[in-house]
Parts: sequence; structure tokens; C-alpha cells
Amino acid sequence: MGTWRWLSLGSLALILSACAQHLPLAVESVPDGLRHLGEVAGSAAATTDIVLLCDRHETHGAITRSSSAWMALRKANARAVRFLLTKGFSLLGAEAALGPLPDDTIAYAHRQAWTEARDQGEDIDAINIYQPLRFQWDHAPQLEVWGIEDPAQYALDTDALERINALRLAEFANQAEVDAAKLAITALTDQIRSRADARGTAAARNLHERMQQSGAERAMLLLGSAHCVAALRELQRLGHGVLFFRAHAMNQVVPRGR
Repeated sequence: MGTWRWLSLGSLALILSACAQHLPLAVESVPDGLRHLGEVAGSAAATTDIVLLCDRHETHGAITRSSSAWMALRKANARAVRFLLTKGFSLLGAEAALGPLPDDTIAYAHRQAWTEARDQGEDIDAINIYQPLRFQWDHAPQLEVWGIEDPAQYALDTDALERINALRLAEFANQAEVDAAKLAITALTDQIRSRADARGTAAARNLHERMQQSGAERAMLLLGSAHCVAALRELQRLGHGVLFFRAHAMNQVVPRGR
């Protein structure tokens, strides 16, 4: 353990003042608390029962140490989730096939990385761990994390991303093969984009149904930015009061993440 360092009252006050600019307090309203971390779009409804968290996430699937921009985005969303838990948002809809998050070999690898980082005092926000799983481990049993995607659409995009990543990592014998791979990546990317709104709409409907099934009165929905507009539109059509949160750090992340 590190040695304790005594701070003057003046230094401590300055530190607490700086932290208050970034860490929402449980006593704050939901919109005010989130504004410390990002942009908040209001809802016409009298009360908020869903907060839509706009996300970008790396799509290569590897557990890596990321740049400061990705770290800042994860940190903002993690703080938003912690804050919303204090406000009774006990359900998180995640980009995963409908149902409980899978407990498979990939989840096991991410759990190991999460455990090692926690035990060694490493900043977990610096690691490319699948965030819904991380939130599930961080906040169980207070938080239920539920896959909210249409399974067929999600499987199509997952398969397309795997093929894109394989092409990006492949070695080619000549320029013709390189050009063919670029065309294939473009076609696969276009397919993913063509399903973005449908996935967002399905996620909204599935979250609505899960709230009814579980009795959750308030929920969060964490979606990649490509799906957020359609999800917001559908949630409002279903009668929910929705706040849309977009972390300031979104502006720092390269567009390649979704």
C-alpha cells in the first residue's frame, strides 16, 4: 500500500471542488447530474423513466489498453451509470442478444481482465472490456444488465464485424487482393449501417417489454451512436420520458468505433 500523505484543508477543498465538476452527486437531479459529464437532451414527458446513454465502442473485440480518448469515454459512461443507480435506474439494456448476457469463453476472458485490473489497482476504464459485463460485475446485485437486441439482427452484424476484422488483419499477396478486401469491407460496413435503425427500434421495444416483465420503473439503455436516434424515437412513441445523454468525451473518440 502507498503511504498516506497529509493534505492541508485548503488543498483538500481545491481537490473536492475540482472533483465536483466531474462527479455527479446523488442529491442532484438526473439532468443536472448528467450535465457534469456530457450533453443532455430533455424529454417532453413530466418524468424521466429511461436514460439513453450514447456510446462508441471499439469493434475489434480484443482486450487492449486504449488511448486516453477511449478511456475518458468509458469513465464518463461508468460515472453516469453509478449516478443513475442512486436514482433508482436498476435495469441496463445492453447491445447483446435478447436475454441475460452470455457466460461464454469471451465473457470469461473479459472477467479475468476485469479481476486482474481490480486486484492490481489498475484503472479499469483504460481496458477495452465489454462495458455491459463490467457494469454487471461492478454493481451486482443492485443492477440488472439485460441483452436487448433482436437476436437475428445482432447475429448478422456480429458476423459482419468478425469478417471485417479478419480482412483488416489478413495478409495479401498482391494489390488486387488488397483492393478486393477493401471492397468487401465497404460492402459489409454498408450492410451494418443499413440495419442500424432497425436495431435501435428493436432495442427500444425489447427494453420496454423487459421493464414490464421485471417491474423496473426506471432503466438505462446503452447503445452505439448509430442506433440512438431510432431508439429514442421508438421509446418516445411507446410513452416513455427519455433523457438522451452524450458524454463530452464522445468528441475525442475516432469515428471507427460505433
